[in-house]
Amino acid sequence: MAALLAGCGGPDVPKAQSALRFSPDLAENFQALPRVALKTPEAQAVNAALDRIDARDRESREDCLSMKPHNDNVEWGRTVDVAMSGPRFVSIVMTQGEYCGGAHPNWDRPALVFDLQTGRLIDWRAILPAGMTSEMHDEDADEWVSAAHLKSQELKAWFAARAMAAMDEYGRKECADIYGQGGHDEWGLTIWPDAKAAGLILQSAGLAHAEKGCSTEVTMSLRELKRRGVRRELTDALEAAHRSHLWRDGYREPEEGR
Repeated sequence: MAALLAGCGGPDVPKAQSALRFSPDLAENFQALPRVALKTPEAQAVNAALDRIDARDRESREDCLSMKPHNDNVEWGRTVDVAMSGPRFVSIVMTQGEYCGGAHPNWDRPALVFDLQTGRLIDWRAILPAGMTSEMHDEDADEWVSAAHLKSQELKAWFAARAMAAMDEYGRKECADIYGQGGHDEWGLTIWPDAKAAGLILQSAGLAHAEKGCSTEVTMSLRELKRRGVRRELTDALEAAHRSHLWRDGYREPEEGR
């Protein structure tokens, strides 16, 4: 898929190239999604989906900002992080915030994960072991974004224990109704591969507005992924992406190691 360059540790450790190309901002506080630079039918299918998402969000932004004459506090923004830009998979994380009037502002951190061999959103059931995908809720990219909300009780317990351990006493108290023993069961997990972290990011999703202060992320390491039997298509790609610095934080920042 991607050309290989010698280097990064010698001829036995080839360095993969980024599969993405980047564009200027679409407007103030509105970063464009990247596009796949490859000339394949699969890349064209991914780019068509990204075109539709940019167009949808442009319309959302215009609708929101049209309220500004009636409310000076109205605002809308989207930033883009590339968590993995190949090989095989691209992982794009958007941070979106808006206040278009009403009781309170809204924010979200959705992720898009595409498989460049199929031109479609990653099929997590084909990559992750059955125990990790025992309960899932899928959303189509054209309707919103790739939001595979995992509901596996074992996986949520694994996540909650690590999320609570990373919090201070105040955070543990505030978030006990979600992550603590006996907490409610209405939340799930959004996931994406992250080259910089060399693992799979799990982010709590489906929280009520009042609970979003408890939204957090936990990294499942490559070692843990392998222990659980995650397919090598993902773990090998993550190792290559980490070795080749195939990520871009904040979109405008230069890629690490470049």
